[in-house]
Amino acid sequence: MSPDVLDALRYRAVGPVELYLGDARQALAAMPADSIDCVATSPPFWALRDYGTGAWTGGDPECTHHHGRGQRSPGVVCRRCPAVWVDPQYGPENTVEKYVTRLVTVFDEVRRVLKPSGTVWLNLGDRYTSGPPHAHPLGAAHGDAIGVDISADFHDEALTRLGSHLLAAASGGPAS
Repeated sequence: MSPDVLDALRYRAVGPVELYLGDARQALAAMPADSIDCVATSPPFWALRDYGTGAWTGGDPECTHHHGRGQRSPGVVCRRCPAVWVDPQYGPENTVEKYVTRLVTVFDEVRRVLKPSGTVWLNLGDRYTSGPPHAHPLGAAHGDAIGVDISADFHDEALTRLGSHLLAAASGGPAS
């Protein structure tokens, strides 16, 4: 990817600190390996919000497009024509496994661009809640070690799967 893409995604630069705004995979793909000291991110939660970024592509332009019941997920085909719902945002995937798979592709790129001395700060699961915090199988010690803010109401399966991937990456083991 060209440096022009990275320049277009640069939100702000102050001294040695540069902030990028855009799809994480696109920004990370434009960066050289072993070039980043710190990554801080708070990806959208699975199945929690719709930021209105999706659109129908292809199919009949006269069709009002019908996706059936439930949330629109990327790849859904209109029931009336061959249009496909395309949505670049993270979180609307129809299963937690697909959500985690997308995040893993991002963190594979993070691992590539991060310097050996670099750190990752991942806020995954921090949201307003009306109840007390609940324990999570990863535990506070692991969460602190990899910069994960583990909150009560995040989907346990997603955090467990992504947490295992991050712990393996942090220890230099194979990313699964």
